[in-house]
Parts: sequence; C-alpha cells; structure tokens
Amino acid sequence: MQTHTRLLLGCIGILALVGCSKYDNNNYGSASGYLVNGIAVADVDANGKPDILGMVSTDLGGTPTQGYVSTRFQNPNGTFALPPTRFGVGVDPANFVAADVDGDGRPDLVVANAGDHTVSVRLADPARPGFFLPALVLSTPGRIPLDVAVGDLNGDGLTDIVVAASSDPGFTPVLLAAVVVFHQISPPGPNAVQFAPPVFYPIGGDPQAVTVADLDGNGLADIAIVVLGESSQLPIGFVVDFDLAADHRARIARTMR
Repeated sequence: MQTHTRLLLGCIGILALVGCSKYDNNNYGSASGYLVNGIAVADVDANGKPDILGMVSTDLGGTPTQGYVSTRFQNPNGTFALPPTRFGVGVDPANFVAADVDGDGRPDLVVANAGDHTVSVRLADPARPGFFLPALVLSTPGRIPLDVAVGDLNGDGLTDIVVAASSDPGFTPVLLAAVVVFHQISPPGPNAVQFAPPVFYPIGGDPQAVTVADLDGNGLADIAIVVLGESSQLPIGFVVDFDLAADHRARIARTMR
C-alpha cells in the first residue's frame, strides 16, 4: 500500500497538486518553496467520483508559513480539475487524514500542524459540496504533532482524534513525546464538533506515525505507533492496547522492529 501511495504521489507531483502555472498569478511564490507531505483520496464534492487531496506546506526563505490542503476534484469524464482548490490549515502541516469526523457521511479534514503545535479540524460544508467550514483548532502545547488518525476509542459512537507528537525542545519544561488523544464529546449543534481537553500518553522514543484499528479483535480500537528509538534512529513500532472503553488506561502490548 505504501508503494502505491508513493507512486501516486510521484505521478501527481507538485505541478498537479499545487498548480505551478497559477503560482505567480496568486502570489503563492516559487515552486521550490512547496512540499507535498501527505495525500488522500476521498469523494469530497459528493459527485460519486473520488477526488485527490494533497497536504502542502510552504517554506519561503527558510520560514515555515501557513499550509493548505490542495484538492483536485474529479470530473465526470475521469479527468481532474485544474487549478486545484486550496483550504488553509495551520503552519508547517506534517500530515492529515480525510475522514468523517462528525458522522454526517461526508469526509472532513484533520491536519497535524507541526509549526504551530495545533491540529486543524475542518468539517465538510453541507451547503457547498467540496468545500469546508472554518477550522476548529486543537492545541498540543509543548509537543509537535507529526501525524494524526481518527477512530472511536471509547465506544461512545463518536470519532476521536489521535496525534503522534514529539517533544518540543524549545518548550519549558521539556515534555516527553506522547500519543495525544482528543475525545469527541456531544456536539452543541448541527455541523459542529467539540472535544474534551487532550489526554497525554507519554511514550519512549520519538513518534513519527500513528494509526487506529481493532488489532486484537475485541471490538475496541487500539493504536499503533511508529517511533524513532531513544538509542538509535531505527524505526520501532509500538502496538498500544488502549481499550479506552474498558478501563481508560494504555498498555504497550508489543514492540516490533
């Protein structure tokens, strides 16, 4: 699956996702200042055709600036529209997912913003298929979010957000790297979500990637994390059995190299 993702990203390239031909006209800078850090496929505009979404970060003059998710809508004839449609997120976004967060059946955006230590949640706009509402911003103070995943961690039927967050050496006091969990709580109204204060699960090493799945078949979501080891730069995988619906505790179940 990883190979297919890389091939797709290589075929799309920055030209397709960012729309290089439109840089100068829209004051987006030169192509050399753009990085496509993530990719997803989802039917954003609800026309029955999957669209391509790329997460773009910008580095202008060595200074990270606000990034965006660039969307290429698929036309009925199978071609993809240009120029892409851009949706702003936080500073220096590291990764994202396109998934239904509020339960309305439409894909939403959840973005890990490394530059400003936040997670952006942009819900699909029900009045404008293919567009998103203004972002709800969740903070991870003292930790740098590098990846996100979503799933119902506590069995309440609501989608929660999981963040792989490394330690920020510039924050005082320096905090341990952690898995950060934002539990969704009952929303105040339609087209809105709200989350409880984050819960931090410190882990060893430096987390780089995270995913959510029922790994042991007990019907409860678990979290798998890839970290860089404390004593080496080799990736180590931790399968973390959270079973939050059962006891609200996290246990490292297995370690894989």
